[in-house]
Amino acid sequence: MKNLFLAPLLFMFMVNIFLPPLKAQMSGEVVYKRTWVEDDKFYFDTLRFNGPELLYIEKRQKRQWRTPEGYIIYIPYANRSRYIHQHSMEYIDQRYNDKKKQYELKTGEAPKYEWTLDNEYKTIGNYKVQKATASVTFVEGDTGTVIAWFTTDIPVSGGPYFTWGLPGLIIEMTIKNHIKGTYTMESITMKPVDTLKPKEGVWVQSGTGKDKGKLRDLLNKDGN
Repeated sequence: MKNLFLAPLLFMFMVNIFLPPLKAQMSGEVVYKRTWVEDDKFYFDTLRFNGPELLYIEKRQKRQWRTPEGYIIYIPYANRSRYIHQHSMEYIDQRYNDKKKQYELKTGEAPKYEWTLDNEYKTIGNYKVQKATASVTFVEGDTGTVIAWFTTDIPVSGGPYFTWGLPGLIIEMTIKNHIKGTYTMESITMKPVDTLKPKEGVWVQSGTGKDKGKLRDLLNKDGN
């Protein structure tokens, strides 16, 4: 009887030794600081992550100022969140319609990044980072060249301005063809996060005529 009792314990001990530990799904949030030419002109965005899910949150008031060269820089008001599931490629854009005083939800195709990894490294804070570049057309139709510095020390495939697809978190990033400025990681917190997929709002969809109305009614059915 004693040997029969010890057998299951011995089996569990052997399993723990020879089976690799399960990799925990990383979750938390990153705060990015967007700095312009002048150091005192900046705002913050937030990236939340949970495994393959990303939610990039932009909330700021509009601002305007004139640079020493005489250029006027205008930052529009923003109350927007963009979501992607990097496995299923589900994409949701949630924006607040200030005229209608409600959030609006829209599906679509997320921007794709064809990254080129450069054999160039440096250190930012406590992280060794590698350079990567990509040409991209954003959801709004703008085009530019993204220059990102990412670290594989944090295996989160995300970054500022809703960038994604690298084998590590983007710590610093600039976009050519945009006004000079840099996104830098201000802080990162590893913690459980709530459901990332946006649900609050009314579904809207591009289209015309009856098809547009039918699709909108379908999306809004039962309060979804």
